[in-house]
Amino acid sequence: MRTKQTGQAMLEALLALPIILVVLLGLVQLIWVFWTMHTLQTGSHYVLRSGVLQHGSLDKMKDTLATVMATTQMQYFDAPASDSEGAAPEFDDNDLRYATLTETLKMRGYLELAARIQIHNPTAAMQRQLSERRWDTRNSRWVQEIAIDHPQVRLAEARDAEAWLAARQLQIEIWWCMPLEVPIVGSMIAATAQWFRSDSQAFCRLRGMALDKPMWALKVMAEGPMLTGFRTR
Repeated sequence: MRTKQTGQAMLEALLALPIILVVLLGLVQLIWVFWTMHTLQTGSHYVLRSGVLQHGSLDKMKDTLATVMATTQMQYFDAPASDSEGAAPEFDDNDLRYATLTETLKMRGYLELAARIQIHNPTAAMQRQLSERRWDTRNSRWVQEIAIDHPQVRLAEARDAEAWLAARQLQIEIWWCMPLEVPIVGSMIAATAQWFRSDSQAFCRLRGMALDKPMWALKVMAEGPMLTGFRTR
């Protein structure tokens, strides 16, 4: 009788083991997603600040986003050997900088394939209505810019004060396609993206098909006042 109960318990454990394994893997992947989302949410403020300080430059914001998301990647480099006295090895700062730069460049390339930064404000209509031709002394060229200097004077002289104030706000939306790297559950979680009829999930689903990786779309928005004039594209 005892042998029969032992055999039954072993059989139940074997049947439950795959389920437990899938649940544990799923928890690992979800924690990874939440951590990456938190990094993206925090990094979006740095991306926004880069935009408000750099005339709304999309390239500058992409560079900042790549630098932020590089922190989510494992950085590999050769550890130095211990000395003859057995002291703990010390890592060279140059190695750390090189590893960080390498991951940042990888993220910059990945960003062009599987991420997007959209500028929702100022709108194209605002840019046509409020931009003016100005001389860029740094680059020695003419630019079209929604100027923000002398705000009191400009506000008093503006035909539409509310439109000018609204145009001073930079609003961005960031899509980041996160690869789901955990085996088995990554594909399962990516499949649920079809339940969400969102442009960001459709965007990442296509990128996942192209790169042959299951992906999940992370989306954040950020908004703040321009500290430099927004230059039209």
